[in-house]
Amino acid sequence: MRIVLRIGVALFVIAAAYVALLHRGTAGQIHVTTEIAATRDQVWPFLDKRDLAKQWMRGVNPPNPAVSPATEAIGVTEVWEFADEFWHDGDIFSVLALRVTRAESRKPERLSAHISMPREFEGEWTYELVEMSPARTRLEMTARLRYIGASKYLEPFITWTARRRIESDAARLKEFLEHRGAGYSAGSRL
Repeated sequence: MRIVLRIGVALFVIAAAYVALLHRGTAGQIHVTTEIAATRDQVWPFLDKRDLAKQWMRGVNPPNPAVSPATEAIGVTEVWEFADEFWHDGDIFSVLALRVTRAESRKPERLSAHISMPREFEGEWTYELVEMSPARTRLEMTARLRYIGASKYLEPFITWTARRRIESDAARLKEFLEHRGAGYSAGSRL
């Protein structure tokens, strides 16, 4: 009987800790910063143009131009597809369809969008470019997500996985701009 009571208390403590984790102040928030040895004008196209974005974002398939014409207009919604690496078992990729609606574009300082995935989450995504010196830029990527339905119970894991992926993509962008130089071409690949 004592062992059953101990197990019950342990399960209660674990459940209480998990509920506290779900309700923490930073739930659904991602903030990644990296400094790049390039000017804001050199970094901006990689954030603003879909054909350049796929060069540094892993597993991204920007919208098909035949279905969704290239535009940088405010209020336009596009669907971007991402291969979900976590669920990849060698044979099957889970493809995540992310709806992106551009909300703000102040070249070359700030780009923000409303992002959502039906029945999973919705929120805001922002890129900010801060000039550190004439040839050095700090890129700040911020996401504030609100999880919906069953996914809100997986929020700590989903947010942690997304943060890792964004940090990796930021490192790829930094490496591309710093080691391949400012003289990139649209055909260059990482």
